[in-house]
Amino acid sequence: MTRFPPELLERYEYLNLLGKGGMGIVYLARDLVLGRTVAIKTLSSAAATESQLIRFQKEARAAAKLNHDHIVRVIDFGIMKNGDPYMVMDYVQGSDLNEYLKAPERNQKLLLVLDLAIQIVGALAHAHGQGVVHRDLKSANIVVTEDDDGEPRAMVIDFGIAQLSTLAVPADNTLFESTGNAVIGSPGYISPESIKADRVDFRTDIYSFGCVFFEMLTGKLPYIGETALATMEMHIKAIVPSVVPFELRLL
Repeated sequence: MTRFPPELLERYEYLNLLGKGGMGIVYLARDLVLGRTVAIKTLSSAAATESQLIRFQKEARAAAKLNHDHIVRVIDFGIMKNGDPYMVMDYVQGSDLNEYLKAPERNQKLLLVLDLAIQIVGALAHAHGQGVVHRDLKSANIVVTEDDDGEPRAMVIDFGIAQLSTLAVPADNTLFESTGNAVIGSPGYISPESIKADRVDFRTDIYSFGCVFFEMLTGKLPYIGETALATMEMHIKAIVPSVVPFELRLL
């Protein structure tokens, strides 16, 4: 078992290891104060500067203010004694968006796709209204669960994590370096301005959602290159693909 941070034990009871990768570790825990199950993400601070840690705290504080039915809440955040930042979120059990829609019983259901898309857009609109930009929106960061009545509910996760990920060891398909600046995003969904390490705003999320929506409708991403860098280049230079099959466009 990967060791649970001892200084978090005063408030959180370790339950299980949810995941481990280049970016850090995700634990399942119980919040002893609020009496609820949470997910705790911890990351290595080895590459972090003091200004980056300060920025993380600022962005995490902003993400913690988000209160929306389709956004997983940030409950707590901080920096441990060893300098590693962490973030505590509500734990939502479900499937990621792509996996959920690929289930045979849900395949080709346009109304379901539209319903989930509206939920995701509502979450983004709320965040943008609070001045918070996700910057790494992708299908893997959208969890679909079901209400008590069986209705699907899309939950956007990891607001505030994109900046936190720049403090960690780069993970495949997640963080890249370009002209000395951190490029935040995932190749299949990243916006052109993110690739160029330009200043980003809410339009970055809108572009990424366009890629997500394309994937929801077609089952594949708009751009797929032979390498991650080739895919990112396509976002800048390639012609926008059509969701209508070539054969139908000939009719």
